[in-house]
Amino acid sequence: MTSLTGGERSFARYRRNWRERQPMPQSPAPVFEAADEISAETSVVVILQTAQPGFGPRAAALDAEMSGIVSRACSDPAALAESGTCIDLIAPQTVSTKRVIVLALGKAEAVTALSLARAGGLLAAHLEGKGECAATLVLDPIAGVELSGAEILARVALGMRLRRYRFDMRNRRQGAGADRTLRVKLVGAGGPELTAALTRINAIADGVEYARTLVNLPPNHLHPDNFHDHLEPLREAGIDIEMLDAAQLKELGMNALLA
Repeated sequence: MTSLTGGERSFARYRRNWRERQPMPQSPAPVFEAADEISAETSVVVILQTAQPGFGPRAAALDAEMSGIVSRACSDPAALAESGTCIDLIAPQTVSTKRVIVLALGKAEAVTALSLARAGGLLAAHLEGKGECAATLVLDPIAGVELSGAEILARVALGMRLRRYRFDMRNRRQGAGADRTLRVKLVGAGGPELTAALTRINAIADGVEYARTLVNLPPNHLHPDNFHDHLEPLREAGIDIEMLDAAQLKELGMNALLA
């Protein structure tokens, strides 16, 4: 996994500075963190599983601790065939984890970066519907998938983050900034590689969310007179920007825009 380019670093730095100057009317971005193993304090465990028989070592250990409940829930061959399906199980009281979710990734040969992001989005919606704000994603080695473990986890994380985006001008009201941040630990990939992958997908998500917010901002907040304030700093990220004044717009015949 390559590191961020100079332009990507500039854009990420600009986004942080812009947020400090003018809070964005959007929900807080999920926080992703690499972890070595499942913590005893974890309340929600999400197992990433393709449509193939058997579990990897971490999932198998959790299944054994739950007396085979997980494997029985996934025994139907069609249970994990559709990517993004969430099999939600309430753990017995003898297990420290409260909830175990098996996130289906579909057939191994059909797993792609896009399908993983879509599955992550469906997982985020499922967690949100259950009122869960924290989870641990567990990935065991998967045969037949070309992507690395770090890339699999990062792409699922990307889908989760994009699904959690909300534009809400009420976030500017006093007291509206209550912490609704989704916090996710990722288990199953090397720390340095996963950290680099997360850095990249967060840069991608920053750009997507920034574009969404620019589109969503009402005209009394974003208009021709101040649009350049939002775009000018992007030059530092290597993006070509051309600004036209009224005379140039008229010369080009952009009368509707001028009106």
